[in-house]
Amino acid sequence: MKDRLAVASVVAVLVALAGCSAIPGGLGGEAEPRHEVQVENGDDVAHTVTVEIRSDSETVLERTNDVSAGGEWNVTTQTTSGTYTVVVTTETGSRATETYSLPLAKGDRRSFTVVRVNESGSLDVRTYWQQ
Repeated sequence: MKDRLAVASVVAVLVALAGCSAIPGGLGGEAEPRHEVQVENGDDVAHTVTVEIRSDSETVLERTNDVSAGGEWNVTTQTTSGTYTVVVTTETGSRATETYSLPLAKGDRRSFTVVRVNESGSLDVRTYWQQ
């Protein structure tokens, strides 16, 4: 009877965990990347910002948004592994690029590419991940 109970308990646990998406990467697998692309406007005037994300010379995303003075824009969250180039331009002609490969971080940690519009209207881009 004890053996049956032990086997039933093990089977119940395995059934409960089978295909469990609550565990990042499942049981021992790699978690899908979670990479956020954001724009921060540090200028005292609004800017129209276009963000284009390319993979293998193909545009996978292109969006334009007016970002208010001191405002932020969460452009997208990427969840597919690969190498990407983000190209950012403003209405003033400022342009910046950054290339990164996902995943940047292991496990369930997130990574970010943040574009900052400076007070002069120039752009700075940095890519980083949670430690």
